[in-house]
Amino acid sequence: MKEKNKIIVVEGMMDKIKINSFLKVPIIITNGSAVSEKTLNLIKKLSLNNEIIIFTDPDFQGKRIRKIISESLNNNCKHAFIKKELATKGKKIGVAEANIKDLKESLAKIYNIENNNKICLTWNDFINLKIYNDKKLRFKICDYLNIEKCNNKSFFKWVNLLSINKIQLKQIIIEVHNELNKNN
Repeated sequence: MKEKNKIIVVEGMMDKIKINSFLKVPIIITNGSAVSEKTLNLIKKLSLNNEIIIFTDPDFQGKRIRKIISESLNNNCKHAFIKKELATKGKKIGVAEANIKDLKESLAKIYNIENNNKICLTWNDFINLKIYNDKKLRFKICDYLNIEKCNNKSFFKWVNLLSINKIQLKQIIIEVHNELNKNN
């Protein structure tokens, strides 16, 4: 089977210019929060033969746009995330504000978010992995996954949306602990 071409969806022209400065892939611009039906239809059509990667800003509007596009594709898309603190310059927050190194790292971690209510990690597994009472560890794992820092309930939902099972999460915890020990 032929590998699908990748197409990245971003919010604005500056995002496209920044990404195309180091990665030559087709990029669709949503023109900010006003995602038109025309743009959604184009993305849907392209998704039939291409892999769509949504890479929006780590702010409220970016999350809103991500949700609109993802739902219009019945979650038949992938996601890249950049942490807010890496995409902030002054008062501006966005993909275009991030440095190239951080953008490359973000685009190296692509997630397929499942919306089939599949449970990869049970609440008991979550408690037994000792993440529940360790906010610092939970936040470090969020950093590792390139998702926003969140509370236990949201973290648990993210892990299941990202289809991360108990064994995978244990491995991530080991890697995060090794990184923490290396920095101490």
